[in-house]
Amino acid sequence: TLQTITAAASTSDGLVSVAVVVPTGETRDVHVVASASYLGSGGASALNLYIGDGTTDNAVISADASATVRGTPSTSYAVRVSTTTTFTIRFDCATNNALVKTQTISALAMR
Repeated sequence: TLQTITAAASTSDGLVSVAVVVPTGETRDVHVVASASYLGSGGASALNLYIGDGTTDNAVISADASATVRGTPSTSYAVRVSTTTTFTIRFDCATNNALVKTQTISALAMR
């Protein structure tokens, strides 16, 4: 599924997320990895990719792309959580729209 990220718009959720379930009274160390593949839409585009946890956008990374050259940003974030947490891939871009072709997010949770 393709997603257009509009230039100069506020940071928006991507199409994928992952939930880490934490039983009551326990904690989990979590390593979240997110990546995307995109093309510039209407010219060169710098896409910012974040890992959102519902309150904060973490581990921002950016990549440049054009209509013919793909950008492929990826980033990771490590955190300890004590409640069930959903991590979401999030995007924004400053110049020209970006057409996101693939999005992935995964989490490894350890006791």
